[in-house]
Amino acid sequence: MRLEIARLAGAAFVAMGLTALAAAGSHAFELPVAPSAMPAPESHDVSPPIAVAESALAAAVAKAPFRKRRTSAAPYDPALIGGPPPPPAPPKPAVILAGIVWGDQPVAAIEGVPGSEGAVVLGIGDSTGGVRVRRITRESVILAGYDTVWSLRIRGRE
Repeated sequence: MRLEIARLAGAAFVAMGLTALAAAGSHAFELPVAPSAMPAPESHDVSPPIAVAESALAAAVAKAPFRKRRTSAAPYDPALIGGPPPPPAPPKPAVILAGIVWGDQPVAAIEGVPGSEGAVVLGIGDSTGGVRVRRITRESVILAGYDTVWSLRIRGRE
C-alpha cells in the first residue's frame, strides 16, 4: 500500500511540474518588440562606435605623436653603448720563493717582484711592487697583492 501511495505522489509531482513548466514557457518565449516599432533616436545621431574607433586609430597613425621622423644627431656606434671598456688589469707577476732565512725575524728571498730585478729580501709585513708578505714559515711564504694571495714553497720541497 505504501508503494502505491509513493507512486501516486510521484505522478502528481511530475504532473504539477509539467503544468508549471508549460505555463512559464508560454511567457518566456515571447518575441521582443520589432526594431521598426522602437522609437526613433534623438536628433544628435551618433555613428557606431566601431567607426569612431577606426577614425581615431587612423588619426593617431597619420600623426605619429611619438616619432619625429628625422635622424639622430649622435651617430650609432655599438662599441660605445656601455661606455669605453675599462683598462685591462695589470698582469699578475710570476713570483718565486728563492729561499728563507730563519731566525728571530725570518726573511724571505723572492724573485719576480714587479719593479725590481733579481731577488728581493722581505720580512713579515714588508711590501714592494704591490706585493706584501703576510706570513713566513720554515717551508713557505704567504704573499698578498693584485687581488691574489700566493702560497710559495721553497724549490725542491713542493
